[in-house]
Amino acid sequence: MADKREKIRLALPIGSLNHARRGNTCDIIKRAGYAIRGYEPGAESPKPVIENHPEIELSIGRPQDFPLKLSEGQCDIAIMGRDWFEEIRSHGVRLVGDLGYGKVKIVAAVLKSAQYKSVDEFISRNCHDIELYTEYPNLAKRWFMRKPQYARLFSKAAPVIVMHGYKTASKNLAIRIIETAGQTESFVERKNQMIVENTQTGETLKKYGLVELEEIMFSEAGLYRGPSCTDAKQKRAKEIYEMLKGAVAAPHYLDIWLNVPDSKVTDIINYAKGNGLCISEPTVIRPQLGQEYASVHILAPEENWSKYGYGLKRLGASGLAITTPRQVIE
Repeated sequence: MADKREKIRLALPIGSLNHARRGNTCDIIKRAGYAIRGYEPGAESPKPVIENHPEIELSIGRPQDFPLKLSEGQCDIAIMGRDWFEEIRSHGVRLVGDLGYGKVKIVAAVLKSAQYKSVDEFISRNCHDIELYTEYPNLAKRWFMRKPQYARLFSKAAPVIVMHGYKTASKNLAIRIIETAGQTESFVERKNQMIVENTQTGETLKKYGLVELEEIMFSEAGLYRGPSCTDAKQKRAKEIYEMLKGAVAAPHYLDIWLNVPDSKVTDIINYAKGNGLCISEPTVIRPQLGQEYASVHILAPEENWSKYGYGLKRLGASGLAITTPRQVIE
């Protein structure tokens, strides 16, 4: 039977969010049960398709463009990082839910050799000439102007913003925030220069002789909706979010079946609950007439299983069958 549901337009990111190092969005979509074609990392088609859900219309793009596309109604929902949501702050764009992958920190960094102990010290020592390079000029401006030393020296005077070679009008000519298009670490050569950049491990900062001075915010991928995502589309967006979130969560859980003497079922369940070995009520299949063993099913967080799992065997469980689920939808 053909799917009669209303079409919903989903924008998918290219770049680091569809790369194995930050979370392969293509793989997550597949594990969520969507038969996607044309979105393999590094070989994305302009118009991927989900063969088993033709009502979901796909497009691709840079995540920094998605707040505007959502606001202008060019797509209904999009996967992007919280960093771009905070940077652009487009009208009517809302978070459906965080997805738990593509995790990075947005940090302020300076030359390690400068030996600054705080952002306020950096401002004090360079208050007549500061250059801040970043892909996030709006986010950086809001953060920088909240610093106590900025307020003391410049009150509410906004810094000059340089974007695509054009400068905003400002009375505070001592501070320039300059937009970059990537490789931001390479711009810092002097002690009066700073960057605001995303980082996973800090290794690229070290490579350029930089050191993190302050963490500004945490960012991860999320599903966002725009003003065109109303009524039935909002329900569909929530469903897509739950499916994707379940695929992201699944590798952190273990699906476990075990045989338990019927007289020990209560002890086993109490032990599992008491030690965080189940995220919901265990499923128990009682033995049939003439049998001694019940079957118990639990969904266990992997980190707790390694600590307490063997205790189930000591309590009398046997025949443990352990697999990794494809999705965990709570």
